[in-house]
Amino acid sequence: MKVGKIRINMIRDEAYKDLKNAYANVGESIQAATIEYVYKYLNIKDENVVKIPQYNIKNYDGENIIFPLRLPLSRTDVDNYFPLPSSILPIFMSLHVHDDIFEGRDDLIGYFKTYEPIGCRDEITCNIFRKNGIEAYIMGCYTLCLPQRERSEGARKTFLVDVSDTLMKYVPENLKRNSEIRTHAVPFLEYPITDREDERLVSLAKQTLEEYRDEAGLVITSRLHAAAPCMAMGIPVILASDNIDFRYAWIDKLS
Repeated sequence: MKVGKIRINMIRDEAYKDLKNAYANVGESIQAATIEYVYKYLNIKDENVVKIPQYNIKNYDGENIIFPLRLPLSRTDVDNYFPLPSSILPIFMSLHVHDDIFEGRDDLIGYFKTYEPIGCRDEITCNIFRKNGIEAYIMGCYTLCLPQRERSEGARKTFLVDVSDTLMKYVPENLKRNSEIRTHAVPFLEYPITDREDERLVSLAKQTLEEYRDEAGLVITSRLHAAAPCMAMGIPVILASDNIDFRYAWIDKLS
């Protein structure tokens, strides 16, 4: 049986029609690159991976596939995804919900109970599933599946990844002297996203991970999907943001 892989559509927003205002989050593509790594680790060949655009997943009508699936869900968009077609066998992992998607939705409760236990990214998501009688557990982000790097004595650079001006004032000068400022917000070259654009962004994500792996002595970041993969690779990380919310709770328990 083949396996599924999401092609990220990103946010469908009127502003994205103007490419001057259209930015991708490299962290989304880092997650896609992680799934590729997992499939290669499991010796799954590329020809057995079916790529499906995120917003077309409900309309998939191809052959039967197993789909390790993570989605950000809210009451306003849950019906864009569920119920999935019978040709998709989902393994729910790192799910994140913005609100109680099950309010007044016995049909959704029954659907998810079919596939329990549900892997949740954060504590609030896990509690929402459990409150509605669905077995769930906290697994964090699956970028934690990335392999630990081999020790590199030459990896001494400090990467400052989307560090705010406010927080930058607290970074010691000795760290700044051998540092590189990075952002995970990169311009789209094509939007709506084509397969070619998706491949470009995943390639950029892989390059970014390789540079962190080979060069970083420390990563200071406000990005969850910079912090988590770097922690998995054994890179020292300082995760700091001007605005901390419940999305950070799971990673706080690992630090």
